[in-house]
Amino acid sequence: MKRFLLFILLSASLIAQGQTYNNEWIDYNKTYYKFSVGTTGLHRISQATLNSLGIAGTPAEQFQLWRNGKQVPIYTSTASGPLASGGYIEFWGLRNDGYPDRELYRNQDYKLIDKHSMITDTVAFFLTINPNTAQNLRLVTTANNVAGNVLPAEPYFMYTEGKYCHDYINPGFYIDAGEYVHSSTFDRGENFICYDIGANATFTQYHNVFLYSGGPAATFKLNVAGNAINIRNIRVKINGDSILGQNVDFLNYARLQGTVPLSLLGSGTAQVEIKNTTPGTYDRMVISQYELIYPRVFNFDGQKNFEFSLPANPAGNYLQITSFNYGSTAPILYDLTNGKRYVANIATPGQVRVVLEPSAVERQLVLVSQDASNLRNVTSLATRNFIDYSNTLLQGDYVIISDPVLNSTAGGAHPLDEYAAYR
Repeated sequence: MKRFLLFILLSASLIAQGQTYNNEWIDYNKTYYKFSVGTTGLHRISQATLNSLGIAGTPAEQFQLWRNGKQVPIYTSTASGPLASGGYIEFWGLRNDGYPDRELYRNQDYKLIDKHSMITDTVAFFLTINPNTAQNLRLVTTANNVAGNVLPAEPYFMYTEGKYCHDYINPGFYIDAGEYVHSSTFDRGENFICYDIGANATFTQYHNVFLYSGGPAATFKLNVAGNAINIRNIRVKINGDSILGQNVDFLNYARLQGTVPLSLLGSGTAQVEIKNTTPGTYDRMVISQYELIYPRVFNFDGQKNFEFSLPANPAGNYLQITSFNYGSTAPILYDLTNGKRYVANIATPGQVRVVLEPSAVERQLVLVSQDASNLRNVTSLATRNFIDYSNTLLQGDYVIISDPVLNSTAGGAHPLDEYAAYR
């Protein structure tokens, strides 16, 4: 039922926001090449793949990439002119998330987790050709001047260690009418969650912590909801010490936050305990996500890809990173905010060193291994030419919403086509 209402809900919410339809990014005079991404990572489109589409001769500076209505910065192995044989387009591709789903809620505050989409994990990307190169976002190769560096190494950065639940979608708010009756709209408590925490039960999870003990205090954030009509108290402990507690009764929801002394994290492990305390013998409460934000040393825990952020700094930053799994090839640090690409220095065994240029804004960064096993190659793209239905010459009198399986029969007839012809 909710999937059937998806189009209606989305249309209503968009109309309420000043006639924005999320297609404003489309240029109807351009051809787009669509492909899907279901896993976050480093993606490449090879020159050979572009050649199969008949666009390998396009100057590299004219390529443009879109995802969910926003342009995605790309790196091209050739800055200008056609890509050479073996060349490629490279980008950090995010799988679908829950931000577009916010439009489906009558109150967007009900949305307690944005990490996962309620509809699908797979997102469509659209590659196109835009001769106005000033509009095309790029990740530009930037000098990594380690030899001439005079900056001290950054001792830490604020890192978000999170648990983002994905066990199932909670139906959310209901009325008990002998059976649970849920609203057809996306309601409070209706989110991806971890499995229910019963009466006087405890959810426990362990996290590795790479603490910089001289940094600011840590913060713990928790998004929760009641899943039964009872009173309850939610208590959170980290390594045995209580850091926050609050009543979240009945089917209400809450965003809770507490301060975590760094002394609790010195062991290198954070044991998170979330307890549901209630006077009854039956209850259910659910969590959608929690986050521990703490000062972390630049130890990247053997990962091949690592996302992090740094605050604005007019002097720039010098990073010495340990325990990053880059194989035998120098990794790349992408500054996604400022559109910069740094080839890391690996001359010192066990260290990845990067000197970042000054930035007036907070930066979203990702360090990526260039090892072949870490690359996700895009090999299948479909040509798409969008139709501008605001053009009255292209408008019809009605719309048929159907499925291809309904338009074919054993006898070869096409009933939907026949009905359209009849109308």
